Amino acid sequence: MFAALAHPVRRHVLQVLHARGGWLTAGELAGRFSHSWPTTTRHLKVLEEAGLVVVTAVGRERHVSVERKRLRVLLDLWCKAVGLTVTDLRKEPELSNMDRLEEIVARLPEATRVDIEAWDGEPTFRVGGKNFVFAAHDASSMSLKLPKEEAEALVATDERAEPTGYGLGRHGWVSITVGPRPSRERWREIEEWVRTSYTLIAPKRLSRQVLDQDGSAV
Repeated sequence: MFAALAHPVRRHVLQVLHARGGWLTAGELAGRFSHSWPTTTRHLKVLEEAGLVVVTAVGRERHVSVERKRLRVLLDLWCKAVGLTVTDLRKEPELSNMDRLEEIVARLPEATRVDIEAWDGEPTFRVGGKNFVFAAHDASSMSLKLPKEEAEALVATDERAEPTGYGLGRHGWVSITVGPRPSRERWREIEEWVRTSYTLIAPKRLSRQVLDQDGSAV
């Protein structure tokens, strides 16, 4: 089981499934990654053989679910190996900025992370082949798109925000300094901005899904 989690893509699969309520169709899951379908299938096969996910045929679709009981067994084994208890793990973890950003993006339909080799592997987050977030390697800063008036107001009132360079600032792109240990309130603001950027970039059908979610949460 531990070997199945050695690859970051397989860990990301479990993270995405958890963030989306425990299951997705195989097609929806594949849409969250930039890899080819055969590559995604190979990773799913490893997770399935380890008992960490269950793939169920439902009509013409295949549903991929997290196997929570198996994960609890894995967690217990790991705790014993490192001398911790489950109670220790219930303490709020110290997540990295990138972990938090990826959790936010995992809640957006068909969003994927693509690291740009030409930019020294700089992470970007895309939907429909278009970028809605550019991030530093450690997500200590990021650039995203807002409506022009909102972008201007943010730059005017937040010293940690400035217009993005390369002329993007004229189109509502804002660069934000996140810092090493941002507060929960700061992360709530960042999630709101990321979701707004997504709705401005995503195809209309996906943008509407997120706008409907945000509207029903008000």
